[in-house]
Amino acid sequence: TYKDWRLLFVDGPSSPPHRNWIQSVSSRDHRVSWIEQSSNSKGIFGAMNDGFKFAYPTDWILFWGSDDWAPSKDSFEKIISSLKKSQR
Repeated sequence: TYKDWRLLFVDGPSSPPHRNWIQSVSSRDHRVSWIEQSSNSKGIFGAMNDGFKFAYPTDWILFWGSDDWAPSKDSFEKIISSLKKSQR
């Protein structure tokens, strides 16, 4: 339900079918983009560091692993609402 978001895939050594899927999703939705993980930043923490380079100073960053899931369709809206309340 929350519409104001961006998604960045930091792609490590994915299989060709997975990489094709990421590129396909990115080409259909302007909010989605992907970068290839830097060869000098290995593993999940290297991917996170690569992702930081593409964040704006006002962005909130959520690291979403491949085994994470949202409990409801309005999860992001609830998260943003909580963050805004905490900033008051």
